[in-house]
Amino acid sequence: MRILLILVLALLAGVPAVGAPAMLSHREAAHLLNRLGYGPAPGEVERLRRLGAPAWIDSQLHPERLALPEALRTRLATLARMEQEQDTPMQAMLLRALGSPRQLEEVMTRFWLDWFGLSPAAAEALRPSVFRRYRDLAAALAPLGGRAAPAAGVDGLHLRRALARYFVGRPVSEALDARMGAAWRRGGGALRPVLHVLFASREFLAPDAIGSQRKDRFRFIVSALRATGTDVANAAPLLPLLDDARAPDRFIEALAAGSLGVAALPPGAHEHASSALPARALPAGQERPGVLAPPSAWPSSASTPAARAMAAATRSPAPDPARLLEALEGTVGSATQAAARERTPAEAVRLLIASEDFLRY
Repeated sequence: MRILLILVLALLAGVPAVGAPAMLSHREAAHLLNRLGYGPAPGEVERLRRLGAPAWIDSQLHPERLALPEALRTRLATLARMEQEQDTPMQAMLLRALGSPRQLEEVMTRFWLDWFGLSPAAAEALRPSVFRRYRDLAAALAPLGGRAAPAAGVDGLHLRRALARYFVGRPVSEALDARMGAAWRRGGGALRPVLHVLFASREFLAPDAIGSQRKDRFRFIVSALRATGTDVANAAPLLPLLDDARAPDRFIEALAAGSLGVAALPPGAHEHASSALPARALPAGQERPGVLAPPSAWPSSASTPAARAMAAATRSPAPDPARLLEALEGTVGSATQAAARERTPAEAVRLLIASEDFLRY
């Protein structure tokens, strides 16, 4: 009774009860957002800290509970109407990585594409199955091509070690590996229990795991756009940056200057630079001087180059360094933050995004 009274008084005084989980540090919260997603957007570090790691991780392991924003659904629907144009699957992956609250689902989609040797065109079919039992996932993906499904190993040994390296950045202890194996057996090869054990482990949040990996170009570009709060409606201008070794420098300059052409939705099929449909000449033998036939439907199933160029010319505003600093609390060191506050807005953005702390996750 006395212990119960002490606990009640402690709660009334705002003191956490013994055994209550401590609030995540900014660094730990940023680590979760960086490893289970594509990095924090402004305000997300504090939201995660208030929510707590267990609840946030659970929400990421059950993406069906998280509704996609209306703007993202509209952008994905626009892309779906452009099926005959190139690289729409990669554009869809970029838009989802940027705007979906289901961040772990997007990270796992890329993991599985690499694991099975599939192209981005398989992402839509793969995405609903990223947490299924491994044998069911492999069977569902077999018709999509790629290489033969790698063996998961006894109790998922090969796969769970690959997942540990992917999310922790190094091999984990034998004790944690054994717990992941037990979770694999309990779940019949389902991925949710295995990942839950991994993410709840001390090794996942260990100080030497934080910032221990270097971002690839996809993760770098997406995390920078998320951190600056840049609203991307058109991912097409980002595609060349994914394949260019000089992309980071070019991207940082364009982002800091507000010259990325990503703010307008891409044109759909039959869209032109002008709202008027093109006039056409009358058939041979029916010509009349000075007369053109009425406009007809544009024969191409794709948007015109001029329309695509106009969309790409719609620039996003230059990032606000104050919002960027808020997003990077726990990611970028205090010395770099202090230096950024002494610079012009464009210089501050360049300094923060090009910093070694930001290039790692």
